[in-house]
Amino acid sequence: MLFKAAAIEVAHIHPQAMLVALHPGTVNSALSVPFNGSEIGRPAADAAGDMLRALDGLPEEETGGFYAHSGDKLPW
Repeated sequence: MLFKAAAIEVAHIHPQAMLVALHPGTVNSALSVPFNGSEIGRPAADAAGDMLRALDGLPEEETGGFYAHSGDKLPW
């Protein structure tokens, strides 16, 4: 709710702004190795590109939402 409330408040001051939370998926990094035991994710550059494409595809009214790197809406 904090994130959704922040999106509403920012919209009062900056109507064109969008706040969204993005899940990058599993990314190969030192952080993920202890949890998955191997590098089963994808390169960080691929994850970043996917997240930018997801952002480009979101309409303004989706501010305050939570999305996967694929652009799919995720439940809070």
